[in-house]
Amino acid sequence: MSKSIDELMKKEYGVKIEKTDFNIEEFMNKESFNEETKEKMKNADILILPEFNFRESGSNGFYEESADFRKYLRSELSDISIEFYENNGEYKSLGLHSGDIWMPILYLVGEWALGRGLDYIVNLSHEYIVNKYNISKEEEDSKIAHAIYYTKKNDETTIIKYDGPVSGLDSVFKK
Repeated sequence: MSKSIDELMKKEYGVKIEKTDFNIEEFMNKESFNEETKEKMKNADILILPEFNFRESGSNGFYEESADFRKYLRSELSDISIEFYENNGEYKSLGLHSGDIWMPILYLVGEWALGRGLDYIVNLSHEYIVNKYNISKEEEDSKIAHAIYYTKKNDETTIIKYDGPVSGLDSVFKK
């Protein structure tokens, strides 16, 4: 069972949880997205969002882990729709030159995402990192991960940002 946002705010694992005025409908109306893209996104359960104006450079793109993580999610969650929010053929990866792991920005929508729970997706994020980078339990404290998750419930959007050791990502949602 998923924990409430209020319960999660009490934890201190490099996680920041707050209400936000981010509006997916406004995001969908950006001129850079064509009608085909907008229509496809309306039916997705999980959207992988690009970073806009990355480091104030004007560049838009997805974090390096986005494509591989989408494949991983699709293998684990074959019954749901997981889509990049980008025009077909315009995918651009942001190259970050650090040892940190930058997970894709996820927007959880639809009944599936709200019913299964954010904690499930975050646990899959942790599993993905540990398996892809072959990180032992002892190494989890020295590897840094960054993750952003958006959820929407009752017309209220919440953003969950995590910056910290991989071990903390696994611990945030445990009872």
